[in-house]
Amino acid sequence: MKRNFQLSFVTLIIFTVLMLGVMGDMSIGGKRCWATLDLKDKKCVYEECKSMCLKKNPKGHGACLKSFGGKINCLCGYNCR
Repeated sequence: MKRNFQLSFVTLIIFTVLMLGVMGDMSIGGKRCWATLDLKDKKCVYEECKSMCLKKNPKGHGACLKSFGGKINCLCGYNCR
């Protein structure tokens, strides 16, 4: 009975340490960078913006946003360190 408890306890501790390491890696040091992408037809289409952003950075997220001048730009957001 004592060995079962020790094995379960050690397994729980190892699992907890691994999970904290994974979660800590995602949340610490994640600086967000933005890049403006030039589109061919000067119209921001979400699917085109998204695909260009994924080509630039596999973990990037593309979005079409209106600038102050009224022009719609494709912005690519990604984590940079």
